[in-house]
Amino acid sequence: MNSEPNDEPSGALTRLRRLNLLWIRFIAWGWLAAVLFGTVDSLKASSECSRASWWTCLLLVGTAAVPFLYLKWIQGWYRRHPPVARFSRSWFRRAAARGLVGTAFVLIALAAAEISSRRIGSSHAGELAEEFVQTDSVVLQKVAKRGVTEGGGTFTYTRGAWHAGYEFWLRGSEPEDLIIVHLDRAGTQWKVAGWEFDSHYHASFFTVANNRTVSATSEPNPPRRGGRSASGRQHRRAGCG
Repeated sequence: MNSEPNDEPSGALTRLRRLNLLWIRFIAWGWLAAVLFGTVDSLKASSECSRASWWTCLLLVGTAAVPFLYLKWIQGWYRRHPPVARFSRSWFRRAAARGLVGTAFVLIALAAAEISSRRIGSSHAGELAEEFVQTDSVVLQKVAKRGVTEGGGTFTYTRGAWHAGYEFWLRGSEPEDLIIVHLDRAGTQWKVAGWEFDSHYHASFFTVANNRTVSATSEPNPPRRGGRSASGRQHRRAGCG
């Protein structure tokens, strides 16, 4: 096998390079068609749109040229860099370098996620939230026989302490029926501080002491810590507004 780049001329295009250029052209023309359609549609509704919408239309028209500029740059790069013979020494060096860089990025990201998860004790917080939902008598009354599905947790760091909120969706109910368990971390230990039952734009808040529900209050639009706001559930009107 040849250990040097092949003898193809500088402007030669391999099958893979032709396929890549074809794909970029498809994206460029597809994006241009979408931009033109969006611009025409916005001009039809110009009497209802604000001035900011006109700036959005102009920005879309400007971005339509970006894929074509990228296509031109790729074509120039292909002319300046002839294809390298596969399985040659140069090809192996390039593949090894890219593999090492990619592996380093993945390992660094995984290590950072693992360190952060262990530092804040997210697994322990999740176990406490799940155990509370399965054992608290008031929660079990709300859940009845429907059961719950865990929807994940969010973590915030405010006033020098960690806080968490875990969502549990009720099975066989409306899409917005869920239970949100709030936890606070004192020192290195998590504890359940309270929970809320969110159903049809009405939220009931419950206070927890010694892992048991002790009191309840109801508010029409209560504040949320790391949860969903009432305004976030309202449907936005279609159009420019």
